[in-house]
Amino acid sequence: MRPSVFFNFLYMIIIILVIHNISSCRPEEELPIVYGSVDGTVYNSFEQLLDNVEIKIIGNGLEKLVRTSENGRFMFQDIPVGSYSLSVTKESFISSVRVVNLVDDSRVTQDFILEAGDAYFEVSKNSLSVGYTAGSNSVTVMSNTTWVVESDEDWIETSSIGEGDGSFEIHWQENKGLETRLAVIRVSVGELMREINITQSAKVRLIEYRGIPGNSFDDEFGSIVLIFNKPVEVNVNPLWELCSSAVQIEYFNENKEVRFLYACGKLGGKYPFRLNITDSDDVNVTETIEVGFYSKELEVQGSIIDYYVDDVRNSYWIVSYWPNRIYQISMDDLSILSEKNLNFRPTILALNNYTNEVYIGEHLQSKLHVLDINSLNLERTLNILPDKYNETTEYNTIPYDIEFTTNGQGIVLLEGGSSRLVWRMIDSRDNDRMYVHQYYDIWNDTHFSKVYKNHDGSRLFLNYIYTQSADSPKITIFDQDSETFSEYWPPEESRSARNFLMPNRKNDLLYVGQLYKQLIVNPITNYASQISGIDTRFDPSADFSYKQGEEEIIYYCDQKRIEVLDYSIRDSPYYYDAIFGLRGLTSTLDGEKVMVYKAGQNYKEGTTEICSYLYQFSTSLFSKD
Repeated sequence: MRPSVFFNFLYMIIIILVIHNISSCRPEEELPIVYGSVDGTVYNSFEQLLDNVEIKIIGNGLEKLVRTSENGRFMFQDIPVGSYSLSVTKESFISSVRVVNLVDDSRVTQDFILEAGDAYFEVSKNSLSVGYTAGSNSVTVMSNTTWVVESDEDWIETSSIGEGDGSFEIHWQENKGLETRLAVIRVSVGELMREINITQSAKVRLIEYRGIPGNSFDDEFGSIVLIFNKPVEVNVNPLWELCSSAVQIEYFNENKEVRFLYACGKLGGKYPFRLNITDSDDVNVTETIEVGFYSKELEVQGSIIDYYVDDVRNSYWIVSYWPNRIYQISMDDLSILSEKNLNFRPTILALNNYTNEVYIGEHLQSKLHVLDINSLNLERTLNILPDKYNETTEYNTIPYDIEFTTNGQGIVLLEGGSSRLVWRMIDSRDNDRMYVHQYYDIWNDTHFSKVYKNHDGSRLFLNYIYTQSADSPKITIFDQDSETFSEYWPPEESRSARNFLMPNRKNDLLYVGQLYKQLIVNPITNYASQISGIDTRFDPSADFSYKQGEEEIIYYCDQKRIEVLDYSIRDSPYYYDAIFGLRGLTSTLDGEKVMVYKAGQNYKEGTTEICSYLYQFSTSLFSKD
């Protein structure tokens, strides 16, 4: 074959294939509705034609009525294919019913012979109550003519037609829903109709349960709420061997809601119970549950080492050890948004929103690992080297905290083999250059314990582990715009040991957690609130309530309790016992939730796997609204 002929042939083949593909991609056209017709003749018992007989066709959402002509004829045209009941009624005659089936565009002829007299029929039941399981029941019909059985519910099946004295079966499916359901079965002879009401109960289900901690300031016990889908009676057996709290049961909402006191319930705890349940149908069920005293719980692998609150992404970041891993967790619902295994043991964690990167310290190493905030892939590793201010035999180059301003300037706190602590500036605008700021004085005690960021990231706060004066808990403030440091002394001072700070994440307020003297201040305006006198030696964490009108309310956690501190009235209206080891308390900016985590050696039962837990509580616990 010549080349030109071959290419012409190939071209034609391609055109045919393209046309075929285009036609095959057309959307399917809807099939046309097929119609048929039904006709017939009505006679009396002497085979005489009956006129003015009422003929009704019902089915598939269609209902039509015609009357016979003088010659006893009737016809229904343009009836969609399907199954229909055809009823015939005339005064002084016994009504009759038949079922007709239209297939394709067929014509069905159905004649009737009516007997003189009055139709009668009765059914043996007018109601039926059944359990949630599938089953069946028989209904007896007494009649002198044909009768039709109908139901519109898809969970009911029954025979469609019968004649004279007889019976039919009702079959029902299992009720898998939460509510009792109803169905109506209609048995009809012409215009006469009897209804049978079917009531099927639902299986008893515990649809919700929750623990409600008791406010210790009001000497309240914790309680547990059980919500069922139907009325019940419940016997409760606590299964936690360390607590044999007595159970006092109360019923509400027509016995669908059960409440009982549980003195052992603590925030963050989870407690087992065995429930012996008897429902309104006298069905007995036994169920074992674990009730949590929290709104949500998240289990993660590893022991949490550090956390970081990221309001830009509404996320709570954590790093864990064993396994070494980083997690990004939604503050809305505690879902894991991203996670990544690390090839080193992490220590500290901070986000730099200027570069969209995550900075993580490595255990006992003079390094900072920098990860891309979206992929969590390692971008680079920063090696921290000694400088002329740090030339001892035991270098202080291991980072123990770090934070950045919004324009990429940061402060990294360093420790090492000696007892001295040092700090350096880190500038992510200049390839993470580390340098000594002129504020740094090697001869003075600038031993900072932690660095914090203010609400808009324009300033960094540093608090001291100790100073030259044990009674001078000053706060050092770095301003990103002037790149200078200033010092602030709270108007009420206590020893700086065990100090911690918590900047408000919406405004310039700052919570100062001194030993035995805590207060809210504004370093810009010099405002200071009233004072509380809590012992802060137990590694506390705290945050503001971000509800409108609660600017001076603090949520305070010292590992074994969560307390609400109202500095506007110098009172603590709420105090809740909690499981031991809760840390990292953080409020969401919408004012709706509080988060904490529990780290440590939490081994899964029967394994060597370590896990940590994050808990979320509704702030409705901490108000009387």
